Amino acid sequence: MKKFLAYALSATMVLGMFGAVGAKKAHAEEEKTVYVASHLIKVHTEDNSKSPEEMIPYRTCLTDTGETNPYGKWKKLIYNGKTVWWWPDDGELKESLPETNYKGNTTYQTKVLETAKKIYSEWPTAYGHNASDGKMKNGKYYFDCSGFVSYVMDKAMSKYLPVYNISADITELYKTTSIYNKGFDGECKVKTVCNGKLDMDKLQPGDVLFFSINGYRDHCSLYLGNGEMMHSTHNFDGSVRLMPVKGFYEEHFVAAKRYLPTTVKAANKKAYAAASTTTIYKNFGENAKKLTSIRLMQPLTVLYTDNGNWAYVKLANGKKGYTLLTNVCTNLAGKGISCRVRNNGLKLLAGKSQSAKSITLNKGKKVSLHGKSGNYYKVKYNGKYYYIYTPKSIADKLTTY
Repeated sequence: MKKFLAYALSATMVLGMFGAVGAKKAHAEEEKTVYVASHLIKVHTEDNSKSPEEMIPYRTCLTDTGETNPYGKWKKLIYNGKTVWWWPDDGELKESLPETNYKGNTTYQTKVLETAKKIYSEWPTAYGHNASDGKMKNGKYYFDCSGFVSYVMDKAMSKYLPVYNISADITELYKTTSIYNKGFDGECKVKTVCNGKLDMDKLQPGDVLFFSINGYRDHCSLYLGNGEMMHSTHNFDGSVRLMPVKGFYEEHFVAAKRYLPTTVKAANKKAYAAASTTTIYKNFGENAKKLTSIRLMQPLTVLYTDNGNWAYVKLANGKKGYTLLTNVCTNLAGKGISCRVRNNGLKLLAGKSQSAKSITLNKGKKVSLHGKSGNYYKVKYNGKYYYIYTPKSIADKLTTY
């Protein structure tokens, strides 16, 4: 009896051993390269959910060893040279992903794709709240979600609407129905493509997608094509990332909007600063940020004017900004610029020579400026034309105040 029990026990152990080996072989496949196909996957250091975990983002490359645990559910992967375990319900892996050869249908869409891809592939980016200026700080470019979207749109629209203003605030961006500046010619209409329910067939490159993740309309991204979007998020290392629209983000989808700019032809009108000090602003409105200032008679180019009080101008150094129309003279030869003599003893020359006959004016006398040739400024006084010689700024001789 003892011999029989010993034999039976031995046989059971052998069968158990071979059964376990057989089970492993049943759950073994060939090793292959796979990619994260969902917005992320969750992996663990061991084949149980209580072991330390790590989130791996979309498009990350891993190696599927083909092995599973004895129960056939947990998959063994290689990530960054280390073994990790993945439960297939936590995200999705695929052997291939969509190509990133996105194509725009319009010049604007193409420019959106070019700008976004440049930022994604060439710029070291990080997440920064309300950051949208595209300037490097501490070795990185900082964006939040709407800051990234508005920055890319800014670059893509500059050809069409050099005078427009896009808000980097997500709430303002969502509410916008058209983008234009206070009557300036040309505008960008905003069309709602999808509202409430996502329809992938309706999306085009450059569409802005809005989501509600932790609150109402608290995240946005740019649709690129092939079911993918690009956004700035504080998740992972905070860099600008590609993500699939389907899955997690589809579940939180609010709306998709399309921006349709129309080309505006610049006036390119030669002009001069018509005030003793002409302030150039970042935006229209005297409460806007001041960019710089130029002195009387400095040249500039009027690009666009509105129907009210503002002009969008380009300075001699290439900088662009807004200034009041009253500070700009586009008809120097005709109407000219009305001025007063700044100090006593201003000499008006009858010709463009310092030895020419002259008259002298005292402080407060009215003259009008009509041109410049070298260091000689042409002025009109009592119906006659004279010249003021100065190698410095004419603002030292005349004032508009």
